[in-house]
Amino acid sequence: MDKKLRYGLIGCGDIAKSERTGIVESGNSELIMVMDANPEFAEKFGKEFNVPYTSDLKVILKRKDIDAVVIAVPHFLHKPIAIAAAKKKKHVVIEKPIATNIKDARKIIKACQKNGVKLSVPFVYRYKPATVKAKELFQKGVIGKVINISSIFMGYKPESYWTGGWSQRVSTDWRAIKEKSGGGILVMNSIHNIDLLFNITGLKAERVYSEYGTFATKVEVEDMVAITLRYDNGAVGCIEASSTAFGKGELVDHIYGTEGQIEMKDDKLRVFTTKAVEGLKANEWNEIPLPEGVNARAAFTRSFSDAILNNKPLPVTAEEALQSLEIVFGAYLSGTKKKPVKLPLK
Repeated sequence: MDKKLRYGLIGCGDIAKSERTGIVESGNSELIMVMDANPEFAEKFGKEFNVPYTSDLKVILKRKDIDAVVIAVPHFLHKPIAIAAAKKKKHVVIEKPIATNIKDARKIIKACQKNGVKLSVPFVYRYKPATVKAKELFQKGVIGKVINISSIFMGYKPESYWTGGWSQRVSTDWRAIKEKSGGGILVMNSIHNIDLLFNITGLKAERVYSEYGTFATKVEVEDMVAITLRYDNGAVGCIEASSTAFGKGELVDHIYGTEGQIEMKDDKLRVFTTKAVEGLKANEWNEIPLPEGVNARAAFTRSFSDAILNNKPLPVTAEEALQSLEIVFGAYLSGTKKKPVKLPLK
C-alpha cells in the first residue's frame, strides 16, 4: 500500500465535513483524529465518521501518528493553534484567511519556517475544472496580454448567518466582529477569487483602492465592497462583492486580453479569441467542456499530501496566501484612508 499522509482535523464546525471528505477522497491521505473545544461537537463528529475524537488540543498535537493538521476554527484562533502545531512539528493547513491581520499571518509563516514544517491554505477554487482549464488556455496565449480582470461575487447571507453560521448549531458572533473575523465578504469569500485570478494569470497587484460599507446587516464587517487594482503588467482589476444580494446572486470572473477573453461563470467556462487556435473557433464564443464530479477540496488535499510525501510543490504556498491577504487588508486600509494603498504592505 502506498504511504498516506496522516491528518488531524482541528474544528468540527460548518466546514469540517467538507474537510473530512477532502481527506478521505484524496487517495493519499488518512484522517486519524478530530478535535473540537466543544466536547459535544467532537463526540458527535467522531462517532458519525467512526474516527477518534478529543476536546483537548494538546492530545491531538502530541500524537506521533499525525503528520499534519487541518485548522478549521474561527479565524481569531488560527494563530495560536497554528503556532502550537508548528512547534509540535506538524505540517499545517489553515482554512482561509491565514489570520485576522497581516502581522499574525507573518508570525504563523515564521513559526512554520522555524520548525521546518510546510504551510498551505486551501484556496480550492484553483482546483475547480473551470479554473484548471482556464489556466491551460491562458498559458497557450489564447487571449494575448491581460489588460483587465473582473470579479463579481454577489451572494446573500441572512442576519442569522452572522450569529450562528449556516448550520445555526451554536450561537456565536465572531463572524460579525472585525477583530475576530478579520472582515466580511471580502476576506471570507472574494479572497478565493483574488487567488484564482492570480493563479491563472500570475499577475501581482501593486496598488489597491476600495470603497466598502455595511448596508443591510447589523454587523461590524462589510457586506458590500468594490475595489480596483493595478497589476504589475499595467492591467487594471475590478472586484465587487456583496453578502446582501437578495434573490439570485452572481459569481463570475473575467480575464480580458488584447486578443480575447476568458469567462468563468457558475462553474462554467467559455472563451472568445481572435487567434487561430487548434480546437477553438476564432472570433466567436467557445463553450469549453469540463469534467464532472471533481472534488476540488480532495484535489487540493491530494496535492498537499503529495508535497509532503514526495517533496513536490505545495498547492498554495504561504507567500501566495499572504499575497492575497495583503490585497484584502490593503483594500480595508484604502477604504479607511480614502486613498490608494501600495502593495505589498509594509
